[in-house]
Amino acid sequence: SRASEAASAGRPLRWSAVAFREADLAAELKDGEDGEAWFRRRPTLHRSVCAPLLFPDAVRAVDAWQARLDDGALAMVRVQAARGGEGATRVFVTPAPTSTGSAARRAAGVLAHAHITALLDLQLNGKINK
Repeated sequence: SRASEAASAGRPLRWSAVAFREADLAAELKDGEDGEAWFRRRPTLHRSVCAPLLFPDAVRAVDAWQARLDDGALAMVRVQAARGGEGATRVFVTPAPTSTGSAARRAAGVLAHAHITALLDLQLNGKINK
């Protein structure tokens, strides 16, 4: 991977946190929509980061970081499930460097969103204790 190439070339990858203002951590609901419908409507990093506020019984925390490479950018999103031992925390990294930081955040955010959606589906099917 590009990350391991950069590290083996003696250049440490510098990850920086993707910051969201408190005002950004809110669902922008459309007519009559609830938080779950808003979340499922579009897979974005923003919606993934809002998941712990919307679904505290399923998601404990979501954090994101990004790194610049000579030829692009990477992003990483950590999703911590509210319950479960081993495997309760998953990390999603941009599959390949992208040309911009926003594209990297979008790619990693889609992966994290799919995992959170699966956690919600498990909870709805009664496989995660409420």
